Amino acid sequence: MTSVALTDDGQLAIYFAERSKGTKTTRYLRALEVATGKLAWETPMPASTGHDVTNLRPAIVGTEVAAVIPDGQLRRIRVYDARTGRDLGKPSPPIKYIEDFGACPDGKGWCFVGWSKDKLPLPGQRYTSASRKFSAAKPGIVRVDFTDSVGIDLSYIVDGTALWTVPTTDLMASCKKWDCLWWNTPTMDAMAISLRSITGKRSDLRIDLEVNTFDKASGALRWTADNSFLLDVTDQNGGTQGTDVVYVLAPDPARLRGDSATADRKRLHGMRLRALDPSTGAERWSTDLDDPNEVPDAIRLDNGDLILTEGKRIRLVDAATGKISDGRDVSYWQPSTESRRQRLIQVVEPVRAGKRIAKLTAPLPPSIGVTSHGLRLVAQTEGVVAYRE
Repeated sequence: MTSVALTDDGQLAIYFAERSKGTKTTRYLRALEVATGKLAWETPMPASTGHDVTNLRPAIVGTEVAAVIPDGQLRRIRVYDARTGRDLGKPSPPIKYIEDFGACPDGKGWCFVGWSKDKLPLPGQRYTSASRKFSAAKPGIVRVDFTDSVGIDLSYIVDGTALWTVPTTDLMASCKKWDCLWWNTPTMDAMAISLRSITGKRSDLRIDLEVNTFDKASGALRWTADNSFLLDVTDQNGGTQGTDVVYVLAPDPARLRGDSATADRKRLHGMRLRALDPSTGAERWSTDLDDPNEVPDAIRLDNGDLILTEGKRIRLVDAATGKISDGRDVSYWQPSTESRRQRLIQVVEPVRAGKRIAKLTAPLPPSIGVTSHGLRLVAQTEGVVAYRE
């Protein structure tokens, strides 16, 4: 699953694709000529044993593109020539964890958080093809994670350094294990953290939901939204850049207690989507989601509007009013059916080289795809499609 990245000169569109035959799935790093759609090169990736860079946008630095490849239970970074697909030599040393992998902000190599040992929090790292070594780095990677072995001390972490910590039991008394942390969302100057605790059985089942929003700098608690959980909002490449709003889903309280909760444990989506002010928690707007069949995924466009995907249903939410539109053409958008953390567009097979350039029935939002040679390139389930601008 991936979106498309362009080489610096805009000549090639590079993306990860996969081809399935029976129970076997092969992943490829593939490049197309932007002007013609013809295949420039492709190289197969080793079989994946878990979350790796082929779930993300290709990480291009200068004339090189990098991929994280599996090595047993470990990972290595392999670098290719972005123009030809040629393997540029030996991969990196093995490393146990590689997360938040991408080009460093200064353009000098690839940065991530990771370590070869069980160390929390994971430190910031840099890798370059010239040195083939890992070095300490501070690329500004932000994470919210536990920093103790029990799973109670929840920390705000930048480049592997915990800036502040709060015990989850101080926020929710029943929150006493690792899986209590459900999700987190950054805003410009705050961090919203979603907690969930499930206790009891059958008619005594109880599900506690809570969103707590903290000041990034000090860790001070600003406000709490009870019986709510965060809507997971990213950009089209899976990024969680800070915004000026916190989106929460508010379930029907009847679903969180007793027999109803037993029937709906996997359906904790809310009856309403609410947009809250990150400073005060005040509601800006709320809208009815018509009881969707699953927790919706959300992609935030450059203008703030949201694309909500609920199974095969795709809807647009106006950022200013919360008004939902089912009628606007969103045929360019093809959501993945896989897990929420890896839900970017799934490229299964490239379209036949140079055979499909579609005309738009409605303007594409500016944050969808990449633009080069007067074309907008969008990754869809059947391949990369070029739309005329």
